Amino acid sequence: MQNICILGSINMDLVLRVDRMVKSGETILSKGFQKIPGGKGANQAVAAKRLGANVCMLASVGKDENGFSLVEALKKDNIDVSNISYSDINPTGMAIITVDDLGNNSIIVVPGANMEIDTKYIEGLEKVIKNSKILVAQFETPIEATIQAFRIAKENGVLTVLNPAPAKDIPEELLKITDIIAPNETEAFELTNIEVKDEESIRKASNKFLEKGVKFVIITLGEKGSCYTR
Repeated sequence: MQNICILGSINMDLVLRVDRMVKSGETILSKGFQKIPGGKGANQAVAAKRLGANVCMLASVGKDENGFSLVEALKKDNIDVSNISYSDINPTGMAIITVDDLGNNSIIVVPGANMEIDTKYIEGLEKVIKNSKILVAQFETPIEATIQAFRIAKENGVLTVLNPAPAKDIPEELLKITDIIAPNETEAFELTNIEVKDEESIRKASNKFLEKGVKFVIITLGEKGSCYTR
């Protein structure tokens, strides 16, 4: 069984159900409220574990109720949480999500302790990264830490996988040490300025990444599936 390290965010999603979206300066009542474990990193860790992988989570939470609760949730999925750090300064990350009757939503993310993932934290986990088979990262934690982690991974033959979400400019250094990049259609457009709509545009967008040193490109297409290019 392969060992997968997930470097990424852990958030508590606070979901508010409303009839309609609130206007500026207005107060309305919510029809319901839920607290749901979230964060791109944590979600990927749970998905990988449920698919049968041996998963280690590299992340940071606050020393608060949300942080302890989220770590316990990961433990229940038998995910290794021994390398998660606890912040004395920042609270656990949160996403405040408002959803109306039509399914429209607005989201405000409070990064909190996720932003404490730095190069010093990564250096302390060099052995953990070396002993893994695959390292996965996203963009809800500082990019400098991701670069450092991918450097260690590449130097030790560990496969690197980047989910570039939320989309942002990617340093060429990071692309050169990324084995697999997996954007969705929207992210592929934002990163390459090529609208992904057919096989030809998918190939052109994928080639933009390949030219920068990425070895494999997987563009996810929602209900249409995904497209793999090398």
